[in-house]
Amino acid sequence: MQIQIEILTKKGCGLCVDAKEIVERVLPDFPVTLKMIDIESNSDLFEKYKAKIPVVRICLLYTSPSPRDLSTSRMPSSA
Repeated sequence: MQIQIEILTKKGCGLCVDAKEIVERVLPDFPVTLKMIDIESNSDLFEKYKAKIPVVRICLLYTSPSPRDLSTSRMPSSA
């Protein structure tokens, strides 16, 4: 499992800077990547979040084991 933290931001957002600093404190402790997303570069995001930033989203990215690794696979065998 990989964790990605996204912070939605825009120019001049002091609270966004604060949110980034707080998140960066825990980055060394976890397998996390941080992605800053400028809502001004996407009209849909801007309309949805313009009055709500900073928004911090945590995304859990799961990868399934290789189908050849039957010892850890949770999928039933087709054989």
